[in-house]
Amino acid sequence: MDRFLSEFKRITEEAGFRAGIADKTGTVLYCPEETGLSQGDAIPAEGFAEIDLEPGQGEEYIIFAPRGTDTYSSDTALSALKLLRTCLTTARPEGISVSVIFAGALEGSIPNAGKQLEHILPELESGTEYRLLTACCTGEDAGDTGKDQLKQIGEVAAELFPEDHGYITAVFKNGAKGYVSTLIRTPVKSEEDVSPAEGYAMQLLDTAIAETMLDVRVAVSGGFTYPERIGKMALQTLEMLRLGEKFGIRSRCLVYEKLGLERLISSASEEDRLEYLRSVLGGQQWTDKSMQELLNTVSVFLQCNQNSSITAKRMYVHRNTVNNRIEKFGKLTGLDCTSFTDGVRVRIALLIIRYMGQGDAEDAPVD
Repeated sequence: MDRFLSEFKRITEEAGFRAGIADKTGTVLYCPEETGLSQGDAIPAEGFAEIDLEPGQGEEYIIFAPRGTDTYSSDTALSALKLLRTCLTTARPEGISVSVIFAGALEGSIPNAGKQLEHILPELESGTEYRLLTACCTGEDAGDTGKDQLKQIGEVAAELFPEDHGYITAVFKNGAKGYVSTLIRTPVKSEEDVSPAEGYAMQLLDTAIAETMLDVRVAVSGGFTYPERIGKMALQTLEMLRLGEKFGIRSRCLVYEKLGLERLISSASEEDRLEYLRSVLGGQQWTDKSMQELLNTVSVFLQCNQNSSITAKRMYVHRNTVNNRIEKFGKLTGLDCTSFTDGVRVRIALLIIRYMGQGDAEDAPVD
């Protein structure tokens, strides 16, 4: 704090205007002698006024000046004081590393951590955006073993994405679970093309598995441009990891843009999900063992691009068996799984069954 007060004094003296700094309670931290105020005084109710700044620019400090002076109306003074106030409110304390501030932003445990990072990180180049890569171990808990696992993954991430290249990696906790997250910069792509971010995630995933022999999953957040959103984006990646488990998604790399259906289903009410199942499956009880066999075949059939020959090879049954089951399913539900429209409707129904835990996880795999 002392170095900022010294800088503030230098600026005011060189600019030739009288202004002071107080804490948020109005207690003076510094003020020129000619104003008649000293450190520790309270800002008088009359004769002085706070210099108006934009909302959110440092509520921890008050910049004030005598009324009716050039100081109070000077655009130059306002600009200089805004800049200094930003420095005061976004500076990281001495001895605290960028990764610690990053972890605080991820957890929401350090006030204004995202704002601090905004002033620490290099400015985003045109056509680029931030993304978070959040990794975890399947079945990882908060015990000592979990901490060791996270440390290993964090070391891999820090080596792949070094801080001196503009990346940041930190281990953080959410509830009882721990995670590793890395902030990367990638070119802005359309929703259909997220290959750069996914490529980074696959690099982290493959290296972490190879070097640690752990069961690792990585979630890639949506793109964002303001570091102050890091906390929200971290929660987004945690939700993606949860959905990966809930839907039984086999891929170890979960990309925000590729989980549109899963996110939509999870946001719907249970009543709406059940109503959809009834409307698609025609009242058939999807938890019955006989129906499970049909749903399993239909699921694999849709995953194999509605090719019965490939489906038969994957399921180790005869092609005619697949066709007979698809035909039987059609008679029960009135749906033609060989058509695109009905295939999509059934695909959504299968996802809902998996999400609600009302199907056999092994009999109805969802990729």
